[in-house]
Amino acid sequence: MLYAANSLTTAVRETAHHLARVFADGSAPRQDTRKKKLAIDFSGNVQDIRAAIDANVPKGIYDPNDYRASRTFGREQRAKNVAALHFDSVRNKHGGHCVGAFTRDVVKRAAILGDVALVWDGRRFIEAHEISAIPES
Repeated sequence: MLYAANSLTTAVRETAHHLARVFADGSAPRQDTRKKKLAIDFSGNVQDIRAAIDANVPKGIYDPNDYRASRTFGREQRAKNVAALHFDSVRNKHGGHCVGAFTRDVVKRAAILGDVALVWDGRRFIEAHEISAIPES
């Protein structure tokens, strides 16, 4: 499954949340971790389940801590041959939204734009920095 966000802010918040669970469980020391910044175009059977678009979507799929309802909903949609879901971000409630693609067929273009460093202080992610190359002189 490919999981993407509509903005760098949303991507950082979503990634930091999920990666923090792994880092905290493993007592990871202070460190920076790099993630690729991508531009992705989706096309095809992408179901839009954002609250402003579909008021009939079960509210339970947006629980920020319990994923049982969202996993069940995702399996049901995939069984109906939905290729991807376009949904509201639960980590960025200020216009953040994401796409979860079940198949690669909906990805029409993907390009690497650069890197982002997430800074872990031993307890939580405290900073995110876009990384750019230093041009040769």
